[in-house]
Amino acid sequence: MFCPNCGNKTEEKALFCSDCGTKLNAAEEEQSSDSMETPTFDTDGKEDFKELVHVQLNTGKLLGNPAKVLYLTNRNIYMANGVIFVAPDGRGAVAVSELLTEKEMEKEALTMDFNELAASDPEVVIIPYDEIINMTIPKKKKFMRAPPLTIETSSETYNFYLSKWDDHKYKDKVERYRNTIPPLLGDKVTIE
Repeated sequence: MFCPNCGNKTEEKALFCSDCGTKLNAAEEEQSSDSMETPTFDTDGKEDFKELVHVQLNTGKLLGNPAKVLYLTNRNIYMANGVIFVAPDGRGAVAVSELLTEKEMEKEALTMDFNELAASDPEVVIIPYDEIINMTIPKKKKFMRAPPLTIETSSETYNFYLSKWDDHKYKDKVERYRNTIPPLLGDKVTIE
């Protein structure tokens, strides 16, 4: 099981996350709820950060797909640009955003003003949850290549490949997203 707040892997029977202290059984109750909650806002009216997903936009090319970072809040998905470079050890390309650890990026996102992010960068795409028809997350299994992630809206379909960072394996990321994204989007999520 993964903490829905920070993504830390926790014991199945743990009541609280050992990394950030989030109460875990509340997250399970939230996930088992049949209806989506009304979006909540912190005291200054900003959207609440919920999940961070590193992806590459599938353009149909074998190489050169643009790196993106998906910030999921309690109301929208913000798709921001990432940058690809060849790793110094020569083992392939990684997104520059992945130079920070996952926890560092999530810590920054907790205080991020997403409206300001979108206003300051015209390339940021905002995908409101109410426009999402379906989001497809792959089932947990061994992956020989980057697993796909698809977001279908009323006006466009976005096809991605999941990226990994640090020492996480694809199956760990898929398992985490299967636990953190459905409570945000409810029945709009398909796991296949």
